[in-house]
Amino acid sequence: MSYRGDPVLENPRSPPRPAWTKGGTMMVFRKLEQFVPEFDAYLAKNGPRWREFAPPGCPVLTDKEGADLWGARLIGRWKSGAPLQLAPYKDDIKMAEDPDRNNDFDYHITDHPSINPRELTDLFCPFTAHTRKTAPRSLDPYIQQRYLEGGMIVRGGIPYGIEVTKGERDSGVSSDEPSKKRGLLFVSYQSSLDEGFVRQTVAYGGNDYFPTTSILPTNHGQDPIIGGPPPPARTTPAQNEVEYVNGPVERPPERLLLNLDDGKKLGIPAVTPVVPVPIIDPPGILVQYVPNPKVQPTSGEYLNLVLPPRPNTFDRIEVSGVTSQPVPAVDVKFVPNPRVPLQNGDQVNLVIDTPEEEVIVSGVAKVRSKGAVLPPGEPQEFFVTSRGGEWFFVPPISTLKKWSKSLDVACLDIMFIVDCTSNMQKYLDQLRDSVETIMTELVNSGRFAQQDIRIGIVAFRDHPQTVQGSMQSFGFVTKLFSFESEVATIKANVASLASSGGGDGPEAQCDGLADALSADWKDEATKVAILLTDSSPHGIGEVSDAFANGCPDKKDPVSIADLMAKKGITLHTLACEIMLSTNYSRATDFYNGVTKKTCGYMDALIDVTMLKNLVVGRVLESVDIRSQVNEQRSFIQSQLQSGSGVSTVSQSLYSKLRAANTQLYQMAVESIYIQNQNADDNANAWFKASKIDSTVTGSLKKVGFRIKSEYRSGGKTQSIELTKGDVTLTLCEQIVRACQSTT
Repeated sequence: MSYRGDPVLENPRSPPRPAWTKGGTMMVFRKLEQFVPEFDAYLAKNGPRWREFAPPGCPVLTDKEGADLWGARLIGRWKSGAPLQLAPYKDDIKMAEDPDRNNDFDYHITDHPSINPRELTDLFCPFTAHTRKTAPRSLDPYIQQRYLEGGMIVRGGIPYGIEVTKGERDSGVSSDEPSKKRGLLFVSYQSSLDEGFVRQTVAYGGNDYFPTTSILPTNHGQDPIIGGPPPPARTTPAQNEVEYVNGPVERPPERLLLNLDDGKKLGIPAVTPVVPVPIIDPPGILVQYVPNPKVQPTSGEYLNLVLPPRPNTFDRIEVSGVTSQPVPAVDVKFVPNPRVPLQNGDQVNLVIDTPEEEVIVSGVAKVRSKGAVLPPGEPQEFFVTSRGGEWFFVPPISTLKKWSKSLDVACLDIMFIVDCTSNMQKYLDQLRDSVETIMTELVNSGRFAQQDIRIGIVAFRDHPQTVQGSMQSFGFVTKLFSFESEVATIKANVASLASSGGGDGPEAQCDGLADALSADWKDEATKVAILLTDSSPHGIGEVSDAFANGCPDKKDPVSIADLMAKKGITLHTLACEIMLSTNYSRATDFYNGVTKKTCGYMDALIDVTMLKNLVVGRVLESVDIRSQVNEQRSFIQSQLQSGSGVSTVSQSLYSKLRAANTQLYQMAVESIYIQNQNADDNANAWFKASKIDSTVTGSLKKVGFRIKSEYRSGGKTQSIELTKGDVTLTLCEQIVRACQSTT
């Protein structure tokens, strides 16, 4: 669209562009704030005046129907989407729902006895209606169809902001609260910005003289939705302001001598020759000139000539026309002459007469009687329906690739959920000492600026419980440190924690996960939660569990993991080994299952110094997965909705990303565990579960001690490698599941 050589309507069977010319589509995104209560109030106020603007033949309308009609005449379509041209009096919902009718029209009227079917008319739809102004469909014989086709775009829009409140609706005034702003998010696609978006907004919507409907320029006005407001009224006289002269004048009354509105002109270069039109003689106004260096229009310019008010006759007279030659710098003084008042629509030759030369401006008069009631749409209550109008262009692929290597504006939230019970001190110390390195490596990845990375902490111990016959508490169940970007603050938060207590074996992971879920995550951030622990949660069937039925506060880690997945939070677990496997038989299978729900992983942390490597690697891998979820969401959802399973969709996505040579971060972490089918089945049971209950715990299979012998004594170093390479089928399955869970 909007590309030279792309026939759309005129010759749809013409060969398409060569393949090498494709791929240059440009997108424009525009945010338009809109004043909905004011707009509705404006329509309601003018609805009772429907007889002033309804087309001939209109049946009797209620005030509400009149308001709807006035709104349709501003937009060009009814609320249902039915075109005003085909439904000129009332909305037609059936037409709107019929794709063969609601777009099959142009603005000619072929069946009206008093209208030439070849002439352009605004009988049913105003020339300035938004949909007609930006897509006039046909302007024969004045503008070729090919030119109009060249300005076509593919566009769409969705509303943003909250619904209009009752208070706003009753008052007819939008709230000033930032949270109650509303409007339209507009997007358009075109091959050429100049011929697409720019033409439609500047040359169409913002051009008073478009659409071209006659051989003489006609001032229709701005687009009421995306056009600009009229100039503000003057409160003080400008220099060389027109002044009235009383008494007789020497010049004969047969010439009309004009001021060009104190230096203001409105126009675009004109190439159409001036067509002589009759002179109204005498014109009814006489002027005298005073030099004014502000105005020097050239020959062939379109002008909107405004005569300032005259006493007891008219408020003002506007004449749109074309100059026959350069106009000298002039100003005027007015003298009343009531002999022949101009009428609206009179065609006149306006003569500017100076001692040096004579200039003729041919045009059409527009007259408004003094004290007349202004029709709807006049500037007496003008408000900008859409304001702001921020818009930007999506650059070509080469530029995007360059940008992808520089700092991104994306943001990242990381929440550490840290076990602070006995035996965890060395992990707390390592986390404190690694914070700065973690932050630095994430920044150095080129994906984030430091101020866009936030790190929070949820510390947990356990609930008060009876230990050896006496009730004990452990300082806190959970402690939350909000997200921070300052490294010093994050380190201080970790440093304030100490390893202590815990009572029975399982701890308050359920509460820690719940606090993490409800933290103040940024909606737009990539969200990663990292659980650091050497114990299991309550309720999964471990021995020595003081709360064998689960968390005392009824917080279920399985259902919390599902909620994390829905919220787009990726949960990873760093299992502090070999302590975890030595003391708990079900913990590793549990963590493998629940992290998989969120597209995360459980990694064994057998060497505490590798904490930083695991954190950075899993975070960057999660960032790439979530990025692909956003990019491929429509592709994935369309296949899932068609009935394809996760495996099939993953294979399709894999083929697509490999064909595009997509490179993603991926972690290769050497497993310290002996492969065991029962363990895999247990993990899958937790993955499919919706909560902790006896149905799940009773079905778990027995698994022995699984840590490989070479890791038990600490003699072997675990291999951990982060690479950026070709996408794998496993990663594609992660992407599909992440998309599925957040849909």
